[in-house]
Amino acid sequence: MKKILAWLFMLSILGTSFGLAETAYAAETASFTLSASSTQVNVGDSFVLSVDAENMQDFFSYELFLEFDSAKLELVGSPKSVVPGFPATKVKEGSVQFGSVKTEKKLQSGKSVALCTFTFKVKAAGSSDIKLAWLKSYDLDVKTTEYAVNNKITVEGLNKGNVILLDKLVLNAAGTAQGAVAEADLAGGFGVASNVIVNVSAVSGAKAYGISLPFKALSEQQAAGRTIAIHTEYGTVILPVHMLSGYAGPAADQVELNISRIDAASLSAGARTLVGNRPAIGLSLVINGAAYSWDNPDAAVSISIPYAPSAQELGNQDHIVLLYLDGDGEPEAVPTGKYDASAGAVTFKTTHFSRFAVSYVVKTFDDIAVYTWATREIQALASKGIIKGVTATEFAPQASITRADFVLLLTRALGLNAKTGDNFSDVSPDAYYASAVAVAKKLGIITGIGGNQFKPADRITRQDMITIMHRACAITGIHLEAADPSALGGFPDASSIAPYAVDSFAAMVTNKIVSGSTVGLEPLKYTTRAETAVLLYRLYTFG
Repeated sequence: MKKILAWLFMLSILGTSFGLAETAYAAETASFTLSASSTQVNVGDSFVLSVDAENMQDFFSYELFLEFDSAKLELVGSPKSVVPGFPATKVKEGSVQFGSVKTEKKLQSGKSVALCTFTFKVKAAGSSDIKLAWLKSYDLDVKTTEYAVNNKITVEGLNKGNVILLDKLVLNAAGTAQGAVAEADLAGGFGVASNVIVNVSAVSGAKAYGISLPFKALSEQQAAGRTIAIHTEYGTVILPVHMLSGYAGPAADQVELNISRIDAASLSAGARTLVGNRPAIGLSLVINGAAYSWDNPDAAVSISIPYAPSAQELGNQDHIVLLYLDGDGEPEAVPTGKYDASAGAVTFKTTHFSRFAVSYVVKTFDDIAVYTWATREIQALASKGIIKGVTATEFAPQASITRADFVLLLTRALGLNAKTGDNFSDVSPDAYYASAVAVAKKLGIITGIGGNQFKPADRITRQDMITIMHRACAITGIHLEAADPSALGGFPDASSIAPYAVDSFAAMVTNKIVSGSTVGLEPLKYTTRAETAVLLYRLYTFG
């Protein structure tokens, strides 16, 4: 019993030598084999490593030492001894020492003996070796037998479809955890999907993450539609691979995306009041060691910031908003900012990098209380910076809306952007709506009335508004159910819809974005500001 207790104590600390024990060296006939349940394993998946012996004679306990590449492999759970016994394990970075004392006071021998198994998880793509550095056995008298071993097995980590795990990061003196995504890994991911996901492991004490990517991976003009999603603890950034297609600076091999946590103390007093203790992040690019001011209207980046709303905010999610913080830290609402309850995050799109923060804003007007059918929609869109009042306290819900103003509101609500060329000849370059109209024209959402005219100051009819909204859905990827032509059958004025607007009305009615009134669809009626808010809100929150 004393010997068994002594062995158990030895195995519990694994590494204690027995000076009184006699050491013998094994005959060369003994050999050991490492085998894996699979030698080609997807990143994120696990495999079982087995250690087997041949001609290992007369042992009562054993211990062994494995070395492995901890950058690519992770030991999962505790090793298991196939020979029944009391196990003990010591794990260090890149190594594991394991031993076991038999439960029966009886020597083990045999031509083929399965000793133990280890479960490893593949953390990163690439080849990695597992090496059996040494193995010892002990008999009942604690006589040690050392075996001359140097066995190894190679396991190939494969990208799991389009997912890359990035966990080999270095924390620099400034508190930025830096890591690089290999070009080969991206190529492998794009070989199976149009979107590659890079999961960045959290680093204790990191104030920011700097993720280096091959420059050409973000300047592929012919690969629009592909994206690289960078997931960090501070947020997820989905980069279109053509975001740097217009880059005109010095040649570069790498570009570094920086995602940082913003200290509220760096914000203006007004911003601190709005943000409170909610999360704020900074986004930037570094090329050739210098900050690069990225701004590309043709390549919107999608971003999500993890956020846990308060009980009050959860009950009024329309007013969870996203703020853009300018160079002075002053806030401005980002219209596309929304709280996604399923993701537990605030999501938005941007075509430039800066600082952004989550906030909670409730905006209202003195003249909308009687418009109960539109109050919620007006308040929500006003809080998000999509619509504004005619004054600070008045919305003028019953006033008509012009063609230019509707296009301006639509581009804000859907986050529409594009590099523009010429505009309609009757749109002044200095007009507050000029940029929005130019974007809508470039995207094909509006075509004008002929002769390169748009009539921006004219009031907009419902059928023109519905047609423009329908076109915008196709441009922005809002997936509507197929239009049902019979959906218009129940409206007495359906025959008065202009031919160019019939399909659009059918699509909007089918998808319950347009519901009509007690009179009908009223395609020729001029739309009020309150009605516009309701229609835009339905489109903004669709799906």
